[in-house]
Parts: sequence; structure tokens; C-alpha cells
Amino acid sequence: EAAAEAVREECRAFAEADPALAARLAGINAKIYVTVPEAALLLGCSDSHLYKLINEAERGKRKRPIPYLDLDGVKVLPRLPLLDWAKPRRLRAITDEEAA
Repeated sequence: EAAAEAVREECRAFAEADPALAARLAGINAKIYVTVPEAALLLGCSDSHLYKLINEAERGKRKRPIPYLDLDGVKVLPRLPLLDWAKPRRLRAITDEEAA
């Protein structure tokens, strides 16, 4: 319960710090499918990186292909499977050398 309250407090602080971004993320999180620019915002990467991952998935070049749909040339990504795909497969401790 304490951890959940800490997360809620962090979300409130984030929304107060940048209300426009918080509103945009809330809108994105309400969608089933997201565009590449929306997915890039959620994942904190560039549009071009996502297009590269999609291209590699199309050609079968990835062990864990990014989930996407091609709607007559328009690429969209299913939000929940995308977020699940983006989770680390296993967590590892960051060493002191890496943190520096």
C-alpha cells in the first residue's frame, strides 16, 4: 500500500510540473492503438528508432519483434502489448561503474 501511494504521489507531482504533457499522456493512455509519434513519447525514444524496429520486425530480423499493425501503409502499435514488449525481460543491478 505504501508503494502504491508513493506512485500516486509521484504522478500528482508530475502532473503539476508539466500539466500539458500529463494531459497528452493521459490521452495516449486512453487509446487502444497509438501512432508511432505517440509510442515514441510513451517509450522515450525517437520516431525514427521505432520505424527502424518496425522495419526489422517486418523483415524478421528481431528475436522479439515490436508489436505493430500495418493499416494500408499506416503503422500503429497496440498500446498494452507495446508496453509489455518494452519491459525488461530481466532486471539487473546497476553497478557503481555504470552509475558514474
